[in-house]
Amino acid sequence: MLNNINREKWLDIAKGIGIVLILIDHSQNFLSSYVSWFHLTIFFVVSGYLFKPINGIEDLIAWIKRRTIVLLVPYFSFLLCITLYRYVIEILKGNHNIAWFVKDFIAKIYGGQYLTGDYAPFWFITCLLGTQIIFAIIHTLIRSKKVQIAIVLFFYILSHVESMLVHNKTIMFYVPLAADVILITVAYYAFGFYCKKLLASIPMYIQIFSLGLSIAFVVLQAKERLGFQFELKYVAYSNLILDFVIPISFTLVFLGISQMLTKLKFTSSALSMLGMTSLTIMYLHFPLNLFIKNFVTYPSIVFILIGLIIPLTFEKILLQRNLLLRFLFLGKVKNKRPANVDDKKQVTTII
Repeated sequence: MLNNINREKWLDIAKGIGIVLILIDHSQNFLSSYVSWFHLTIFFVVSGYLFKPINGIEDLIAWIKRRTIVLLVPYFSFLLCITLYRYVIEILKGNHNIAWFVKDFIAKIYGGQYLTGDYAPFWFITCLLGTQIIFAIIHTLIRSKKVQIAIVLFFYILSHVESMLVHNKTIMFYVPLAADVILITVAYYAFGFYCKKLLASIPMYIQIFSLGLSIAFVVLQAKERLGFQFELKYVAYSNLILDFVIPISFTLVFLGISQMLTKLKFTSSALSMLGMTSLTIMYLHFPLNLFIKNFVTYPSIVFILIGLIIPLTFEKILLQRNLLLRFLFLGKVKNKRPANVDDKKQVTTII
């Protein structure tokens, strides 16, 4: 991660807002059905915004290796820890069925839609990594911007063909590691990259227009005149145009808010801290809440607070203070030489 001097603070604030929105969605309150339209799109757009062009195949291979380590080492570390915890509980409950453990473990490694319960958000990481790699390959190997955009558009259309086939039950299997979701998320990632100049300082008229458009979509949905359905994980897309316009419209609103919040010291500091800890929050908020709910019930606001405060404290007190834990659970390595600014910005794309 970048230090506070070199980071574009609004990006951390945007990720902080994004992770709060994810918890709002997962807490299953009245806002969930609307928040699910765009909360993940924020991360894909921000990640695309931070992408730097890569020169040549050798640099591309090195970049892919770095991104894979940064994202998959924490992924498997958290997955194994949660799995061990679950298996200990199962054994204490009297479950000694080896076949069950093997089948369950294979499902968790397979990932994607098989990741539910404690693992529910994990699919996002493999999808994000795949999105970054696919776009990097397209952008590095194909020099024509028009051809790049044409390929992204083709993938986007293909994602809706797949969604239709899934809905009609023509496709009856889950794609490993949520790799099929990349077909649509690469469009949001590409938007973040190609619209850097716009996103760097979003004009007020675009913010106002996006806000008005977003409110209109909410009103139409509330009055049952829109019927919009959008679930990335389950490949549930409903409209070729709206599946891009609605998530991007809301994303522009919250990115604009993030830029305005940089002027409010306390609020921006709190949200940027959440943004820098979003990876740990994403991994731990579900298992923590599911564990505590075994003993007590509580409203959605408590779900959100538990999901934010405990992982944040856990990372600050434990994970960041030990080099091995920093690598295993945060994907951070101690650089032998100072990284350049561009490399640092790449690291911010973790989540």
